[in-house]
Amino acid sequence: MTTTPQTSAKKATKTVKEKVLKPEDDKDAGYEILLDEKAKKISPKSESHVYYKLGLHQKDKTLHLRITKNETGGLHSKDWISVSELLAILDEYPDSPFKSLVLSGLFKGGSANNAGFLAAILRSPAIALLVRAEKSVFNHHLAPEYSERKEKLLSLSNR
Repeated sequence: MTTTPQTSAKKATKTVKEKVLKPEDDKDAGYEILLDEKAKKISPKSESHVYYKLGLHQKDKTLHLRITKNETGGLHSKDWISVSELLAILDEYPDSPFKSLVLSGLFKGGSANNAGFLAAILRSPAIALLVRAEKSVFNHHLAPEYSERKEKLLSLSNR
Protein backbone atom coordinates (compact mmCIF):
# COMPACT_ATOMS: atom_id res chain seq x y z
CA MET A 1 0.00 0.00 0.00
CA THR A 2 1.37 3.37 -0.95
CA THR A 3 0.87 6.47 1.10
CA THR A 4 -0.03 9.69 -0.54
CA PRO A 5 0.77 13.09 0.91
CA GLN A 6 -2.92 13.34 1.85
CA THR A 7 -2.94 10.08 3.88
CA SER A 8 0.37 10.97 5.52
CA ALA A 9 -1.09 14.28 6.68
CA LYS A 10 -4.12 12.49 8.13
CA LYS A 11 -1.86 10.06 10.02
CA ALA A 12 0.21 12.92 11.39
CA THR A 13 -2.91 14.71 12.53
CA LYS A 14 -4.12 11.59 14.32
CA THR A 15 -0.81 10.75 16.00
CA VAL A 16 0.29 14.24 17.05
CA LYS A 17 -2.18 15.69 19.50
CA GLU A 18 -1.06 18.72 21.42
CA LYS A 19 -3.24 20.05 24.19
CA VAL A 20 -2.86 23.72 24.87
CA LEU A 21 -4.00 24.57 28.39
CA LYS A 22 -6.15 27.63 28.69
CA PRO A 23 -6.12 29.35 32.09
CA GLU A 24 -9.67 28.09 32.83
CA ASP A 25 -8.56 24.50 32.06
CA ASP A 26 -5.65 24.52 34.52
CA LYS A 27 -7.30 23.12 37.66
CA ASP A 28 -4.27 23.94 39.84
CA ALA A 29 -4.17 27.65 39.00
CA GLY A 30 -4.62 29.69 42.16
CA TYR A 31 -3.59 26.86 44.49
CA GLU A 32 -0.37 26.11 46.31
CA ILE A 33 -0.05 22.33 46.10
CA LEU A 34 0.74 20.94 49.56
CA LEU A 35 0.34 17.23 48.79
CA ASP A 36 0.43 15.32 45.54
CA GLU A 37 -0.25 11.71 46.56
CA LYS A 38 -2.02 8.49 45.75
CA ALA A 39 -4.41 6.31 47.73
CA LYS A 40 -5.18 2.63 47.38
CA LYS A 41 -8.78 2.03 46.38
CA ILE A 42 -11.07 0.62 49.04
CA SER A 43 -12.20 -2.53 47.25
CA PRO A 44 -10.20 -5.58 48.37
CA LYS A 45 -10.43 -6.80 44.76
CA SER A 46 -8.41 -3.82 43.54
CA GLU A 47 -4.70 -3.12 43.74
CA SER A 48 -5.03 0.16 41.89
CA HIS A 49 -4.90 3.73 43.13
CA VAL A 50 -6.55 7.10 42.84
CA TYR A 51 -4.35 10.18 42.80
CA TYR A 52 -5.13 13.40 44.57
CA LYS A 53 -3.84 16.82 45.51
CA LEU A 54 -4.29 18.90 48.62
CA GLY A 55 -4.09 22.58 47.82
CA LEU A 56 -4.14 25.87 49.63
CA HIS A 57 -6.25 28.43 47.81
CA GLN A 58 -3.90 31.38 47.44
CA LYS A 59 -6.53 34.12 47.79
CA ASP A 60 -8.63 32.97 50.72
CA LYS A 61 -6.10 30.61 52.36
CA THR A 62 -8.56 27.70 52.54
CA LEU A 63 -7.72 24.04 51.99
CA HIS A 64 -9.15 22.00 49.15
CA LEU A 65 -8.81 18.43 47.89
CA ARG A 66 -8.97 17.28 44.28
CA ILE A 67 -9.04 13.81 42.72
CA THR A 68 -6.61 14.04 39.83
CA LYS A 69 -6.44 10.56 38.33
CA ASN A 70 -7.85 7.06 38.50
CA GLU A 71 -5.31 4.40 37.56
CA THR A 72 -7.80 2.06 35.94
CA GLY A 73 -10.26 4.38 34.30
CA GLY A 74 -13.71 5.28 35.54
CA LEU A 75 -15.08 8.77 35.63
CA HIS A 76 -14.68 11.16 38.54
CA SER A 77 -14.83 14.86 39.26
CA LYS A 78 -11.56 16.77 39.00
CA ASP A 79 -12.96 19.83 40.76
CA TRP A 80 -11.54 21.10 44.03
CA ILE A 81 -13.67 20.42 47.12
CA SER A 82 -13.56 22.40 50.34
CA VAL A 83 -11.79 20.66 53.23
CA SER A 84 -13.84 22.66 55.75
CA GLU A 85 -17.08 21.39 54.15
CA LEU A 86 -15.65 17.87 54.15
CA LEU A 87 -14.72 18.08 57.84
CA ALA A 88 -18.19 19.40 58.70
CA ILE A 89 -19.67 16.21 57.22
CA LEU A 90 -17.17 13.95 58.98
CA ASP A 91 -17.85 15.69 62.31
CA GLU A 92 -21.46 14.46 62.08
CA TYR A 93 -20.28 10.86 62.59
CA PRO A 94 -18.18 10.89 65.77
CA ASP A 95 -19.24 7.45 66.99
CA SER A 96 -21.06 5.71 64.16
CA PRO A 97 -19.99 4.01 60.95
CA PHE A 98 -21.04 5.58 57.66
CA LYS A 99 -20.96 4.90 53.93
CA SER A 100 -19.01 6.84 51.33
CA LEU A 101 -22.32 8.10 49.97
CA VAL A 102 -22.47 10.78 52.70
CA LEU A 103 -19.58 12.51 50.88
CA SER A 104 -21.32 12.72 47.50
CA GLY A 105 -22.85 16.16 48.17
CA LEU A 106 -19.39 17.70 48.09
CA PHE A 107 -19.14 17.16 44.33
CA LYS A 108 -20.78 19.06 41.51
CA GLY A 109 -20.40 16.13 39.13
CA GLY A 110 -22.63 13.11 39.38
CA SER A 111 -20.11 10.30 39.01
CA ALA A 112 -20.81 7.39 41.32
CA ASN A 113 -17.04 7.03 41.85
CA ASN A 114 -16.48 10.42 43.52
CA ALA A 115 -17.51 9.54 47.07
CA GLY A 116 -15.72 6.18 47.11
CA PHE A 117 -12.53 7.67 45.72
CA LEU A 118 -12.67 10.46 48.30
CA ALA A 119 -13.15 7.92 51.09
CA ALA A 120 -10.05 6.07 49.85
CA ILE A 121 -8.12 9.36 49.97
CA LEU A 122 -9.32 10.01 53.50
CA ARG A 123 -8.04 6.57 54.50
CA SER A 124 -4.63 7.12 52.86
CA PRO A 125 -1.59 7.41 55.16
CA ALA A 126 -1.01 11.05 54.20
CA ILE A 127 -4.52 12.14 55.29
CA ALA A 128 -5.61 9.31 57.66
CA LEU A 129 -8.90 10.78 58.83
CA LEU A 130 -10.85 7.55 58.27
CA VAL A 131 -10.42 3.86 58.96
CA ARG A 132 -12.36 0.83 57.83
CA ALA A 133 -15.46 0.07 59.89
CA GLU A 134 -15.41 -3.26 61.67
CA LYS A 135 -18.31 -4.90 59.81
CA SER A 136 -17.74 -3.80 56.23
CA VAL A 137 -14.76 -2.82 54.11
CA PHE A 138 -16.98 -0.23 52.40
CA ASN A 139 -18.04 1.53 55.62
CA HIS A 140 -15.92 3.99 57.54
CA HIS A 141 -15.24 5.26 61.04
CA LEU A 142 -13.36 8.34 62.06
CA ALA A 143 -9.78 7.37 62.80
CA PRO A 144 -8.87 7.08 66.51
CA GLU A 145 -6.54 10.07 66.00
CA TYR A 146 -9.18 12.02 64.04
CA SER A 147 -9.04 15.17 66.18
CA GLU A 148 -5.24 15.37 66.02
CA ARG A 149 -5.17 14.62 62.27
CA LYS A 150 -7.88 17.21 61.66
CA GLU A 151 -5.96 19.89 63.57
CA LYS A 152 -2.75 19.04 61.75
CA LEU A 153 -4.54 19.27 58.42
CA LEU A 154 -6.16 22.60 59.30
CA SER A 155 -2.84 24.00 60.48
CA LEU A 156 -1.60 23.79 56.88
CA SER A 157 -3.82 26.76 56.02
CA ASN A 158 -1.81 28.97 58.37
CA ARG A 159 1.10 29.30 55.96
